[in-house]
Amino acid sequence: MTKFKTGDAALVVFPPKSIREKIDKWRRLYDPYYKTIPPHITMAHPFMGERGWRMNRDAVASAIAKFAPFKVSLRQTYFFNGKPRVLWLRPEDGGELNSIHESLKRKFPKHVASSGFEYIPHLSIGFFDSVRALRSAWHVVSDGWKPAVFKVDRIYHIVYTERGRWSINDTLALKQKK
Repeated sequence: MTKFKTGDAALVVFPPKSIREKIDKWRRLYDPYYKTIPPHITMAHPFMGERGWRMNRDAVASAIAKFAPFKVSLRQTYFFNGKPRVLWLRPEDGGELNSIHESLKRKFPKHVASSGFEYIPHLSIGFFDSVRALRSAWHVVSDGWKPAVFKVDRIYHIVYTERGRWSINDTLALKQKK
């Protein structure tokens, strides 16, 4: 699993607290990071740290503001069966998360890393050492998960702190109605 360093940064979407609490029921069992960051959908990681953020914040805010608020539905569990093995919820959103990610990647190519893998929006629930443990958890969560829907109207810039937790550094609003 990834080890984070103080100052690492990301852009993320957080579901509302009521949904995060339902997700954390599972993350407590399967995700060693559940205490360091709330349930989230990563838009870009790594992203510009605090210094780069101060210099580029207005440009990032302008890029984000081009997108209207949208709804995300978390209905199904999926898994990545590679290294690491990850159990996750799939955000259904009509492609908005992908569109925002691609826009950020085009506008800030030095700050939106290309991992060599296609960007797949997901909300991680757990990490596993074996296929057997992953499949077992997938059955448990799939049987117990109740679909949830929420509105995305902002994206958060978060930074990994020296206390070993991710903290919100800034909030960017999507396009607001006039």
